[in-house]
Amino acid sequence: IFVLATTELHKVPPTIISRTQRFDFKKVSPDTVVARLNHVLGQEKITVEEDALREIARAGGGSIRDAESLLSQVIAFKENNITKNDVAEILGIVERTVVAQFLDFLAKKDAPGALHFVNALIQDGVDLTQFVKGSLTYTRDLFLAKIDPQILKTSGLLSDGEIEELSSQAQGFSETELKRLTELLIEAENEVKRSNIPQLPIELAVVEFLQGQE
Repeated sequence: IFVLATTELHKVPPTIISRTQRFDFKKVSPDTVVARLNHVLGQEKITVEEDALREIARAGGGSIRDAESLLSQVIAFKENNITKNDVAEILGIVERTVVAQFLDFLAKKDAPGALHFVNALIQDGVDLTQFVKGSLTYTRDLFLAKIDPQILKTSGLLSDGEIEELSSQAQGFSETELKRLTELLIEAENEVKRSNIPQLPIELAVVEFLQGQE
């Protein structure tokens, strides 16, 4: 028996496909990942906040193996009573509340405030690559909340409270604005990694986005 595993099925020759049984593996739901992590923690008698586990599940991208690996990293730094803030700090994840503050400046068309905020992140030692990545994910969530919050509920990655906050904040943007902001953040994400001045691509994205709203 030969077992073939691939993420690019279209590259497998038809002569091979016609002679095999096909099994499609899908991403594991966040609830299932959290349940698995809770099972592991129960055996180890380690306490971790539910929100912290959801953060790990989100970072794991639907993979139990990756989520367990991330959990191991967190436990290696802090053995018990682990909070969401601990997870964010240890894994280098920029908390959604930080990104939400940044988006508030953009919703208010406050360019100076947004630029000061970005530079304050530098002083605090925040990884701007992670910040842009988090901003991009958050903006996508805002876009979906603007269209239909039910889409976010289906994913299971966000709590009802988080979805309500997103829906409220999304009222400060039009769908066109969120689409444009997403495009600018994608460009900034690519540029931050190779820029000698990491904050510059973000600053340019802020200015270009808000100039387009004048």
